[in-house]
Amino acid sequence: MRVSIATSLLVASVSLSPGFAEEGDAAAFPNFVLIYIDDLGYGDLSVYGNDEIETPHIDRLAAEGTRFTQFYNLAPLCSPSRVAVLTGQQPHRWRIHSYLDNRARNAERHMADWLDPEAPSLARLLGESGYATLHSGKWHLGGGRDVGDAPHPAAYGFDDSLTSFEGLGERILIEGSGLSEQSGRLGQGPIEWVKKHEMTERYVDRALAFIRENRDRPFYVQIWPDDVHDPFDPKPELVERFRDTSHPEYFAVLDELDRQIGRLVREIDEMGLRDSTLFILASDDGPTAWPHYYDGQDDPSLAPGSTGGLRGRKWSLYEGGLRSPFILRQPGTVPAGQVNETTVVAAFDLLPSLAAIAGVEVPSDYQPDGLDMSDALLGRSEPERPGTIVWEYGTLPGVRFFPGLERDRSPPLAIREGDWKLLMTPDGYELELYNLRDDPEESRNIAGRHPERVEAMREELLAWRKSTPIARHAPVTVLGDLFGGTVRLYDTGTEALDAEEMWPRRFSGEGYLDLPRADAPDIAGKRIRISVTLEAGHSSGVVVAHGGERYGYALYLDEGKPVFVTTAHWDRTTVASPRPLPSDPVEIRAELTTNGEMTLHIDGDLVASGRGPGPIPSEPGDSFQVGADTLSPVGAYATPHPLTGTIHSLEIILRD
Repeated sequence: MRVSIATSLLVASVSLSPGFAEEGDAAAFPNFVLIYIDDLGYGDLSVYGNDEIETPHIDRLAAEGTRFTQFYNLAPLCSPSRVAVLTGQQPHRWRIHSYLDNRARNAERHMADWLDPEAPSLARLLGESGYATLHSGKWHLGGGRDVGDAPHPAAYGFDDSLTSFEGLGERILIEGSGLSEQSGRLGQGPIEWVKKHEMTERYVDRALAFIRENRDRPFYVQIWPDDVHDPFDPKPELVERFRDTSHPEYFAVLDELDRQIGRLVREIDEMGLRDSTLFILASDDGPTAWPHYYDGQDDPSLAPGSTGGLRGRKWSLYEGGLRSPFILRQPGTVPAGQVNETTVVAAFDLLPSLAAIAGVEVPSDYQPDGLDMSDALLGRSEPERPGTIVWEYGTLPGVRFFPGLERDRSPPLAIREGDWKLLMTPDGYELELYNLRDDPEESRNIAGRHPERVEAMREELLAWRKSTPIARHAPVTVLGDLFGGTVRLYDTGTEALDAEEMWPRRFSGEGYLDLPRADAPDIAGKRIRISVTLEAGHSSGVVVAHGGERYGYALYLDEGKPVFVTTAHWDRTTVASPRPLPSDPVEIRAELTTNGEMTLHIDGDLVASGRGPGPIPSEPGDSFQVGADTLSPVGAYATPHPLTGTIHSLEIILRD
């Protein structure tokens, strides 16, 4: 039997087909318990190779079920990872690409103050199909700091909730914590003050009470512990037990977490729900990585938490920041003692996968970014994942924390396809390519050996980032307020201005933007990349020009055909499109590399290429202009060669 939801996940009112309550068939609906641990490293559990501590209760889940070695979060930190779990979508869709902070910091980073309650929700989907739903644990999807009007978990489909200082509604707050004290001043629900090492126990207590109350109907319970997140406040007697280990406080907290999970599983089993309950255990990102852990020493073992040898930690797009333990257990349904080393599963797969396991149809207008991986989760097969997974973290100003060790600091964009993973900067440079089957530690960058693969993955990643809401707020440098507008250069300064304050801009053939020579950027020896979205049809005119006949570069139109030109010692190299532009807006990308290769792309397609003598060797000693070239001409045109058309966006990217 499949339960069908007649309307979208995005509304609260639905029409259900006859459900389990009418048919008395609760056994056909599995229960779900999702344990999503904050900052637990890939190598922290003994079943994943930790030889300093035993985690017998979690290990028993793995022995009685299946563990995966390639489970990924969609971000290397908390809030966006949790959005992906709940919605089955990329967190960027909902303007949550870093952790939720106070209002000013959220606005500075172009983030929402909370997850939009209109977003899809796994809890709402299951709840509207007859499931009892509970959130117990860390929330961090809205509420806390100075955000006192965020929706409570009930707005996302939870029948009951107990959270902490990063959520509203009924919650437990930590004695002596500044963030908890801020939360307490917000009101918005019953509050109990506890010691931090008591929190997981309280979360498990609430979950068990809820399950006892709802044991005669299917339930979805998510328990999101945060005791492994620093600062650590373990029970004193446990610290003494682990005094001879490398990190006594951390292991004491991890030991308590393991025991509470063991209690949760044992009591659910004793309720007679062992065979009907699917346990899922994962963590939201890698172990924490504050610089102060290292005290200036290049020693990974100084930080608490283990990545199991993977490079990177929290705040990194290397594997150690994204990979998580992933264990499923349901006797008689999930194979016991199995290890899946083949299938790549991601956090946003949980919504479509659990819906399929529950027999719940998602609405036709729901747009999942994740996949239905239920066959892999239940051990029916070990499929290879089709398509790609993409990540972004920290391309906007003020967003990013960095791991304490330089080697763990990744570029801010990444994409995985099959065994291949590419990392890069937002301008498509600083490329790192790894084959994760052969090199899971990401120790050998082989980008130079696979140029075609790199280019294909780079283009897909750039196109994805361009489609996200953060692309409108790409970091730009204000170089001058000229003729009522501003020119922006990407990645050459720190002051930021929203793109919509500059573009689109209509050029009528008379006005242009000018950046004086003294303020123009340094281009000598640089790679140059021009990206412009232009609506000009069959007109002619200069899009951008910097320099002149001796040294410089320009992108212009000749009877509607894009032309890219560079000059060096009065030698001119030109690449030109063989066909005019259409009348609709198109994206033009022109690029000069340091070995002199010149390319011209239109809407992602290579239309012309050539090779000059190398990079522009000297400063032009000329201004930078948009919409005309009023001084010495770079290209084969008569100055000022003004543009008629509309520039919708413009980026000039310079790299050494």
